[in-house]
Amino acid sequence: MIFGSAKSSCAWTAILLLFSAAEPVRAQDARIYGLDYMLYAGGLHAASAQTRLSLSDTDYDVEFSVWLDGFFGKLYTYKLDAKVAGDTGRKTLRPAWFHAATRWQDDDIERVEIRFGDDGPPVVIREPATGEERAVVPDSELQGVFDPISGALAIVQGLARSGHCEGRIPVFDGKRRYDLISRSLGEYFLNPSDYSMYSGPSIKCGVSLRRVMGFDDEDEREKEVEEIIVYLGAVVDGAPMLPVRLESSSGFGALRIHLVAAQRAVAGAVVDDR
Repeated sequence: MIFGSAKSSCAWTAILLLFSAAEPVRAQDARIYGLDYMLYAGGLHAASAQTRLSLSDTDYDVEFSVWLDGFFGKLYTYKLDAKVAGDTGRKTLRPAWFHAATRWQDDDIERVEIRFGDDGPPVVIREPATGEERAVVPDSELQGVFDPISGALAIVQGLARSGHCEGRIPVFDGKRRYDLISRSLGEYFLNPSDYSMYSGPSIKCGVSLRRVMGFDDEDEREKEVEEIIVYLGAVVDGAPMLPVRLESSSGFGALRIHLVAAQRAVAGAVVDDR
């Protein structure tokens, strides 16, 4: 299934959040951004996703949801809801907590909470409890890790500072430990498309996932997941660069993710940029 692998679950939370490439703004000027996406697999509408982010110079919080939709939504059940909050007032982002709930085909819900502190490894609470998370990933591999969402924000902080995508971020999702690796692929002009709200110049980046520990197929733990191509464009006036298209592959064929709506909230008013 499209979202039944480490590649899919990590890719959604880590890559759709690349829009927050701006430097943190003053707290009193904190803005909220919202992005809506549609995913196509083999040419068929397969899923939808929404991201909402609030960012200031002292903290950040994000809400993210993705669910099967269209033809695939009639055959399978999958929905992921995730939230994260953290501190932006240091040299790098530091998450405070991360929550995620995943609903699968049988309607059972799996929940994970990660609590981060200044000292020691993060604390993980899983429902239903499995008792194996920390046995799989030792404390020595959990120093300075990010949750999947904060890891993506850390990558784009580097993009904002340097103007290119190069980065390697250690990530822990409550069970699996991996690195997010990004690289710059230059500039690219996106032609108008019926699938997307955006056309024009973009920055092209590649993002891949390097497995470290905690995956089911331990024999392939060093295998690098196929690179996902991300195109970022200037969609909203005064906003950071937003991901307007993502490209990858799956067992169902080529995957294409298109931005279909963008909103920003300023001084209590919501501006729709569709």
